[in-house]
Amino acid sequence: MQGTHTEQTGNFRKAYWSYVEPEEVLNNKRLRWCNIPLKDYHACPKCNSQQISHAQHLRLERTECWNCKAPREQWLYLDELARDLLGTEERIKRIKW
Repeated sequence: MQGTHTEQTGNFRKAYWSYVEPEEVLNNKRLRWCNIPLKDYHACPKCNSQQISHAQHLRLERTECWNCKAPREQWLYLDELARDLLGTEERIKRIKW
């Protein structure tokens, strides 16, 4: 990921991809990105990747997953995806500053 503009200030910040365990998404209340809890973001269940949109967005700008091009109708919230992945070896790809 090249970078993104923050919604609060409009400043450009460098972002990168990181992996998180499903248990962390469900249990760690401090996991956030842009001051939004990680569990409130949308995620693609096909490739287990966090999307930029979240529950507090009034509109969804993306129509497909940035990674695998799955349509947004298939997306889940990150906490729903984490529950589905509990007990598996799979991890979730998340955006981090």
